[in-house]
Amino acid sequence: MNKNNNQPELLAPAGDLERLTTALTYGADAVYLSGPGLSLRAKSTNFSWSGLDHALALVQQHKAKAYYCVNALPQEQDLAVVKDTLARLHDLPKDLRPNALIIADPGVLRLAARIAPDYPVHLSTQANTANSESLAFWRDQGVTRVNLARELNIKDIRSLAEAAHKAGGPELEVFVHGAACMAVSGRCHLSTYLNQRSANQGLCTHVCRFQYEVTGLALTERTRPGQPVWELHEEDGYSALLSANDICLLKYLAWFKNLGITSLKIEGRMRTAGWLAQVVDVYATALKDLGEKRFRWEDYARELRNASLRSLDSAMFLPGSRRWSMAPLPEEEKRPVLARVLEQIEPGKWRVAVKSRWEAGQDVEVMLPGLERVRLRAGEYSLEDEEGSTKEEVHSGVEALLRPPVNILAPGFLVRAA
Repeated sequence: MNKNNNQPELLAPAGDLERLTTALTYGADAVYLSGPGLSLRAKSTNFSWSGLDHALALVQQHKAKAYYCVNALPQEQDLAVVKDTLARLHDLPKDLRPNALIIADPGVLRLAARIAPDYPVHLSTQANTANSESLAFWRDQGVTRVNLARELNIKDIRSLAEAAHKAGGPELEVFVHGAACMAVSGRCHLSTYLNQRSANQGLCTHVCRFQYEVTGLALTERTRPGQPVWELHEEDGYSALLSANDICLLKYLAWFKNLGITSLKIEGRMRTAGWLAQVVDVYATALKDLGEKRFRWEDYARELRNASLRSLDSAMFLPGSRRWSMAPLPEEEKRPVLARVLEQIEPGKWRVAVKSRWEAGQDVEVMLPGLERVRLRAGEYSLEDEEGSTKEEVHSGVEALLRPPVNILAPGFLVRAA
């Protein structure tokens, strides 16, 4: 966790308890989460009201912060759920509450001011805040932090940061890593059109990631013959023609820090704990390294490429001529996460939750926070079942016992292929 007040906060997703503990273990300063009410990831596991107490207590133990998402764009029939959610949040004990609410809709903001007035409000990127007058408007409505529109470029963000600083607020938050949406600030209707599930109410079916049969191979604008503006490439006869690369602004952390951006946000409440661990570890370590005046781009990039399924690029942050991208590692070079450490059974014996097929004859790495990777060579460790019988192979979905040769494990650490 970042202890330097001059550093931006690292804000990570927490779709369930496993991902919450993963984000905290690998260095997040804050997490965003939700419960049974409306949020933009209604299909993630989220937290029950009873489970939320435990989650918030865990956040406090790590001296981190938690922000509760009520950031869907509700229709009239959804307002009863919004009101109930806000009332429940208001009724939580004052010493065990989220640190702020994340809201996108003006109506929800109005209800929050009436039903749960003690909470600071952070404005979601869904509100598409892209100019200084919008910043001033939301500040006048009591918003304390704004997550800027994802469409903004480096000049836009600098301009808004200067305006916010001159006006004395609000705080600014920027998405720096994760899925980029083809729609304006995530306000997309493709999912509703094709599957009758609204992305704006947390039910996105990721239609942009689907594969479509391509009947034409390029789009060419009439006045520019011979200059395709969008080329379509097929694989096995189908193409994911609307699927954007993931955004990655890791290279510009020093710029965000010097600009005074309060929070750097990672997208991904639906991502796996393995993906989250690697990405949070990279960003947390890079921020710490900045404080020590160093930056290990090659180390960070290798980790991110290992975690990524799609190519990473600078999205709209940089002008077209300066835009950069990097591909994920080829599948044969990737080091998949094999297990998550659950608890110590006895000295030298740990229970693990297996995430992928794990052969005891392979070298593995224990992922320690700070990008520290400790290699366990085949033959130095052993795997057992619950009865203590040695196993040569374990499979995803089961629990096993791990006997490492050194005392380096802790609950929440991940083990991956070396």
